[in-house]
Amino acid sequence: MQRKVNILLHPIFLSGLFVLLLNDHLLKQQFHNTVTGKLSDFMGLFIFPLFWAALLPKFRKAVYTITALLFIYWKSSWSQPFVDWLSVQHIPITRVVDYTDLIGLSVLPFSYKFLNNTRFNNAKKVWVTPVAVISFIAFCATSTPYWYHRKPAGVQYTYQKQFKTKYTREQLFAKMDSLGFRYIIDTSYSIWNQIQTDSLNYKSKTDTHAVIEFYRINNVVYKQDTLRELYIGYTPGQVRNYIEVYGYRVDDTSNWYADYKKHKGLFKVYQRLIDEGVIEKIRE
Repeated sequence: MQRKVNILLHPIFLSGLFVLLLNDHLLKQQFHNTVTGKLSDFMGLFIFPLFWAALLPKFRKAVYTITALLFIYWKSSWSQPFVDWLSVQHIPITRVVDYTDLIGLSVLPFSYKFLNNTRFNNAKKVWVTPVAVISFIAFCATSTPYWYHRKPAGVQYTYQKQFKTKYTREQLFAKMDSLGFRYIIDTSYSIWNQIQTDSLNYKSKTDTHAVIEFYRINNVVYKQDTLRELYIGYTPGQVRNYIEVYGYRVDDTSNWYADYKKHKGLFKVYQRLIDEGVIEKIRE
């Protein structure tokens, strides 16, 4: 069977690739809402299997099956150990477990029908390789969440996660008070060059190094383990609110690389302390 590489030059595929890139690297940073989140899922699930089916036409059914299974795995809590491992390696990949994202799977039958029922005319093969490279980069270099680049200056070790919450900012403060957490409200510069227009955490609509509000919880104790400082934040949303974990401080050590190997072994301990000893208690 002749390879259908010309599918990569079809206007439908190119339009989907353009929308995916635009949404991941511009619209999400500007709006970060449900629409931009779901748009990436739909566009990605439409063109991702087309890309691999073009390269592996004899395995197109397997490509679509594997695409569905991988998407379900990534969007579920089953992938959390893999996400945690990436966090240890300081690879900026994260996601929020949201099973409503699985609605994106509904686009796969349309993508498969498009693949099988569309005639792909001959095009200049010289463009196939550049488009393939751009597509591969687009699939790998998906955007990090807007909150991922918020890192208060005091953070010694990065551990960034986002949790849904029903609380308003005032209710969050009241909950932390009731749990006996000793915290202070502070601000810090965040190196993020996207202009945010609608967030309460930003001092000015024209700031490119925006000021973020965060909460530093001191001396967090859970079972036999202690963190000197934990840095979290809060972002209100139209549909749901979020608590964000930025990172923590264990001691005053400034030579981060010197004790990195030692810290890697303790990562799961600190992760459990943060998740179970702080976040789960707050969300109860």
